[in-house]
Amino acid sequence: MPRLRGKRCLICIIIIFMFMTVQVHSSATALEAFNQEFVRSQSKDFQLVPVFQDARQFAQAEERVYGWDVVQGKQPMGRLTMNQYRLANGDLYYYLRYLPQQSDKRSLMLSIPVELTDFTYRYVTYPLGYDFSKSQWSEIVSGNKETKLPKESMYIDDTAASYYLSYIDVFELQDKGVKKERYDLGKALRIGDECLLLEFPNIKGTSVEQWGVLSQERLVDWEDSMAPIHLRMADLNRVRKQGQEGIYYFTPSSYYPTSPTSFWFNPAHHIGELFIRTEGARFFEDFGLVSLYKAVRSQNQRGYWWSTPRSNWLMQDYGIDSSFYDTRFSTDAAIFLLKGYDKYQDPVFLEAGKKYGDYLLQFAENHHFETVNGGWLIMDYGHDMKPEAVTHVSLNHLVTEMNFLYHLYILTEEEAYYTLAGKIKQAVKDTRFSWIKENGDLWYAYMTDGTYGKQDYPVLTLKDLRISQGFFEKVDGYRDDDFEMLILSKENYLKANNLPLW
Repeated sequence: MPRLRGKRCLICIIIIFMFMTVQVHSSATALEAFNQEFVRSQSKDFQLVPVFQDARQFAQAEERVYGWDVVQGKQPMGRLTMNQYRLANGDLYYYLRYLPQQSDKRSLMLSIPVELTDFTYRYVTYPLGYDFSKSQWSEIVSGNKETKLPKESMYIDDTAASYYLSYIDVFELQDKGVKKERYDLGKALRIGDECLLLEFPNIKGTSVEQWGVLSQERLVDWEDSMAPIHLRMADLNRVRKQGQEGIYYFTPSSYYPTSPTSFWFNPAHHIGELFIRTEGARFFEDFGLVSLYKAVRSQNQRGYWWSTPRSNWLMQDYGIDSSFYDTRFSTDAAIFLLKGYDKYQDPVFLEAGKKYGDYLLQFAENHHFETVNGGWLIMDYGHDMKPEAVTHVSLNHLVTEMNFLYHLYILTEEEAYYTLAGKIKQAVKDTRFSWIKENGDLWYAYMTDGTYGKQDYPVLTLKDLRISQGFFEKVDGYRDDDFEMLILSKENYLKANNLPLW
């Protein structure tokens, strides 16, 4: 009996080892598919015909892009593209987009080499409406090969791998880079035989999209006190959408086109910027790095980032149409790139930051109001097709541009950036008293008629001013008294009205 018991134990160990080997091989197979074989057609009716591919090597990732014509015999049906990033830590990001040219009741069926066997998943829910500040996490759900997955974007932990997988989103393509989600047309992922099955509807005039992050390490430390909060607030499910260029936001009602479920690409990359300075999830670094490379890719030839919808009030007040230059969003994107360079030392981030810095120098030269001591109040908005447009100057835009220029000067030691930063600083000093309202709050903007007006944000401008003091100390060796006066005035106003200071 002792010998038989020993043989049984040995058999159990061998079986367990074989099971673990299969699981590790499954996750490794998905991660190793860093090529066009990552996605395969499972349709009898449609074929994928390769039409292009490209690759770029970066310091922290390798990017590959593939394109296929989807055909039915000789009949073109649409174009499928895939962007992949193999990150330095071994993780894999992918993004699929299908643009049908014809409508057909039969869907394009695809598969990706992700095998789910024994796993748990969770996702963001919206019991109080589509508001990230009121969303909640679902219960942790266990699954196996027979599980029917919900139509949700999920964080999945399998026995030997970890995934973020979006559901299959369908958007109606609107004008000016805006797209309207059709959740009713979207599809859940389906568990297949050693793969996941993706159903992409053939509906002309739509964009069908699905993306994910794959890792052999846990993507999220769910025991971390803050990581689940940051992930929930970032959303990446129903409130914010990951697109080919970056994050899409709900389109404001003041933009055109718009609807309650329309999304526009905000070029600022605020979520990526949050993630590269946040601990508690491997997913933060993965998504942050991909966002940095997307920021480089989406920068236009002039050096800034377009805001593609039409802002109705910009059109009415200043005659500025769609695809305009928003100095705040573009400067935020450039700051993100400089922070990315500080952390990862990929020169492509600094090169893109300099490209924007050079554009800002040029824009400021022709779009500013000069103050009494030679300071420059740089206008908030511009348009390549309307270079004569004159707009207001908001304090938060202005100060953020200065902060960016100081940061760029620290990295490059190029005097032109420091000189313009100094002109902005002088402009704020020259106008310091005019920014303060009678109640101690700050005016939002210097208007085109020389007055000050509009309601300031609760704390955004205050945070920008605090950042400025840090750059003054680092570059000039001291904090500035006039900036401190503005900070204290705003803080005292917030305290008097029982409002948060941060």
